[in-house]
Amino acid sequence: MSTVDELRQQAVTVALNKGTKYANIESRIITDFGGDASCIKASLAPGQQLGCFGPTVPVRCGDPQGDNAAFSDVWMNDDYLHETYVVYRVVDC
Repeated sequence: MSTVDELRQQAVTVALNKGTKYANIESRIITDFGGDASCIKASLAPGQQLGCFGPTVPVRCGDPQGDNAAFSDVWMNDDYLHETYVVYRVVDC
C-alpha cells in the first residue's frame, strides 16, 4: 500500500484602512487549488485591519499544475479596486 503525500494551502487577504474615515471593505478570493472564499462586507475604522481567510485545502505533492495561484478582488466603499494581488506558491515536497 502506498500513500499520497499532501500539503495544505490557504489563501488570505488582509485589508488595512490607512485613511482618516471609516471604510467599507468587501473581498473575494479565487484560487486554482480549490480555496475560494467570499468575505462579508465590513466597516473598518481608521488604522484598523481585517483578514479574510479562504479554506485550508490539501494540495498533492508533485501536482502537475506546479505553481498554485490565488487572486484577491477587493471593493472599498462599493468601488472596485483595480489592484488584484497574485500569489504563487510552489508545492515543494
